[in-house]
Amino acid sequence: MNTLNFVLGKVQVQKDDTPSFIKTVQELFEQVAGWAYIIAPSFALLLIIITAIFYMKASSQHKREDVKDRFTSILIGLIIVFFAVQGINWLLQKFG
Repeated sequence: MNTLNFVLGKVQVQKDDTPSFIKTVQELFEQVAGWAYIIAPSFALLLIIITAIFYMKASSQHKREDVKDRFTSILIGLIIVFFAVQGINWLLQKFG
């Protein structure tokens, strides 16, 4: 007896097999991680350019400090996205 079947509703899982919905979730995470690598840096570059324009147009020191804070927030957000994608890839390799 080499096969072991579990039937839950319409999901049937055989021994040493993963259900198709788990494969779909893995593929979804892979797609999101791939798109995050493309969209996040592009969006960050656009925001950095806009922030640089605001910095050049800032008339007072207070406005320049606000723009520097925005620039810092953009970089921190980009780093968070980078590490999140790395974490997703690590989890998929570990458990996928």
